[in-house]
Amino acid sequence: MRTKRIGILLTILISMVATKAFAYDIAVENEDGVTIYYNYINDGKELEVTNKYGMDYPSYSGSVVIPEEVTFMNRTRKVTSIGYCAFYECSDLASVTIGNNVTSIRESAFFHCSSLTTITIPNSVTSIEYGAFSNCSSLTSVTIPNSVTSIGYFAFSGCSSLTSITIPGSLESTGDYAFRYCSSLTSVIIDNGVSIIGRDAFRGCVSLTSVTIPNSVKSIGEYAFETCSSLTSVTIPNSVTSIGYGAFNGSDISTVISLINNPFEIYGISSGTSGSFSLNTFYNATLYVPKGTKEKYKATKGWKDFVFIEEKRDNGDDNGSSDSDMSIVAIDEYNFYINDVKYTIVEDHLEVTGYNNSNNKFRDVTIASDVRYNSKQYKVLRIAERAFKDCRSITSITIPNSVSSIGDYAFQSCWLTSITIPNSVTSIGMGAFSGCWLLTSITIPNGVTSISRNAFQGCSSLPSITIPNGVTSIDVWAFGGCRSLTSITIPSGVTSIGYAAFYGCSGLTSITIPNGLTSISGQTFHGCSGLRFITIPNSVTSIGEHAFCECSGLISITIPNSVTSIESGAFSYCSSLTSVTIPNSVTSIERNAFDGADISTVVSLIENPFEIEGISSYYSCVFSKNTFDYATLYVPKGTKEKYKATEGWKDFAFIEEGLPSNIISIEGNNVKTKCYGLDGKMITSPHNGIGIIKLANGKTKKVLIND
Repeated sequence: MRTKRIGILLTILISMVATKAFAYDIAVENEDGVTIYYNYINDGKELEVTNKYGMDYPSYSGSVVIPEEVTFMNRTRKVTSIGYCAFYECSDLASVTIGNNVTSIRESAFFHCSSLTTITIPNSVTSIEYGAFSNCSSLTSVTIPNSVTSIGYFAFSGCSSLTSITIPGSLESTGDYAFRYCSSLTSVIIDNGVSIIGRDAFRGCVSLTSVTIPNSVKSIGEYAFETCSSLTSVTIPNSVTSIGYGAFNGSDISTVISLINNPFEIYGISSGTSGSFSLNTFYNATLYVPKGTKEKYKATKGWKDFVFIEEKRDNGDDNGSSDSDMSIVAIDEYNFYINDVKYTIVEDHLEVTGYNNSNNKFRDVTIASDVRYNSKQYKVLRIAERAFKDCRSITSITIPNSVSSIGDYAFQSCWLTSITIPNSVTSIGMGAFSGCWLLTSITIPNGVTSISRNAFQGCSSLPSITIPNGVTSIDVWAFGGCRSLTSITIPSGVTSIGYAAFYGCSGLTSITIPNGLTSISGQTFHGCSGLRFITIPNSVTSIGEHAFCECSGLISITIPNSVTSIESGAFSYCSSLTSVTIPNSVTSIERNAFDGADISTVVSLIENPFEIEGISSYYSCVFSKNTFDYATLYVPKGTKEKYKATEGWKDFAFIEEGLPSNIISIEGNNVKTKCYGLDGKMITSPHNGIGIIKLANGKTKKVLIND
């Protein structure tokens, strides 16, 4: 019996220990309603994000914002760490924003968060530990800030959707196995300052087509780029003193440029699968070496196994050029550099395909319009995909009149301040200028007919932009995050504006929506906190989810009689919104449409009210509780009892028939004087909704215009 009791006690104690190992100290709900779990660290002075029940019970989903600090029981503490396995296998987690006080992202913090697409890592973070983001298979992009000084083993291993990465110069090493099997990774830029490319760092990155190795790198580790099967060329700087076994094995590279003046021994053909390069590279690639060093290479173990060794040409004497100041550096029959800009022959023309960013000197770049190469003249017609991506040393760039298209992500995350795009350009690819946060001016040519997705996303210093009259569509996230943008005119020909096209344009104070638009997509103006007035034209039939969410400066909105649906969260958290007029045409208002906005006057022109989510729905009610409790709902004459009997509407404490005393109703065809919108702009053809007319005595009157 005593033995049985001891067994029971041991079971209880073990379960208590297990519970304590994964227990959180406090749970605090953010303003957005998301609860985050924390443990005390540093003698209770700081907080670390943890999970609720442990690794086997994912605690988070959707979008999570980790605050800079948390107040609990009247004590405010900084959040400085993302703890061990905090978000482990949270398969429904979509995005994470980390507060500016976090300094460390600990081991396996986001391991296998398979739905995580974006994460914002602040400049406060100094360490990313072992497997922190390993197997986050949906993560498409991540920026490692310059504050990071260490990256642990397998930190981003298996992030199979990641397409590009920049390793900041603050790191001594890329970290071993750090980006292994990132199978969608096409481009890697390693900033000056990094001295070690770790073991297996990019092994199995089968889509990798280019890598920039700076002159600070001394060591390229074992299997660092092994089986990077799409890698066709590599440039090795003079600073490198060792290349490990298998470093480029399994990658059939056709062009190897070595800038090493005094070659050291590497692993050659006799090493088999452990050779520094693959057998095919040794037998078929051209190894370009500095002038006067060919014999050294032919006498050095490993290097001498290259069948084709040539000394690099550094002038255009035997190639010719249309510009006398051009210095051509030949790579092969189809590729060459001019002033660090890489050109590639494609059929009968040239495309700009890359840039040698290794010298890290700030400069202006001018792209050639035509070049003579190998006794043949070529015109430059296109800037290819990702040609200048992550080039942080270019401050301005001039594109010649010969260029007609700019490829996808061509200038993504460049530190450009200005760019001249000629009128010859008719196509600007998706993400072409995204992340160019220093860009202050740009002109879109008149020949462009569509603004591609993400084209200018994150151009946070851009104060204004002119969209040409020929544009008919603005794609998703086109100007998202352009927070310095104060005004923009959308041409009358635009019939389509994509999801989140102007998301987070917090400096935007006014915008005119063209009359040809039939729907306002979800998140289109989300977070445009500077907007005070907006006029929605009669052509619009639907207002998408969260379309104007968190437009905290918006004070009034008139919805035209063409609108039939107002989707969830459309005007939620418009905290300055005091009045809204809903036309008779509306047949559905989805949850949270006006939640988070304490509106004092609601004018509903709906003759036959339909059910909406009311107070009992709590988290999904159409209007805020304060609106239901304190606002006056004005309804058409003879409909008050209908509203009092209809789910949701009946929750309004104050319902009156007619219009507010400061508004009169008139017929649209009786407007004989000047009529203005609430933004003060004249309306040439008065349409349904609230407007302002100027009377003969000079006074103005707010009116409800009816057809």
